[in-house]
Amino acid sequence: MCNPPSSMVPAVRDWWYQIMMVFTFLTVIFYSGALGLLSVK
Repeated sequence: MCNPPSSMVPAVRDWWYQIMMVFTFLTVIFYSGALGLLSVK
């Protein structure tokens, strides 16, 4: 994952990591669903 600059204030850094975690979670769900649909066909 791309890390934010260390010069960021803690609040912005926490917000950035939350966004990255949600984005990673959605990406994993998307790929799992795509592989599931491909395996069903």
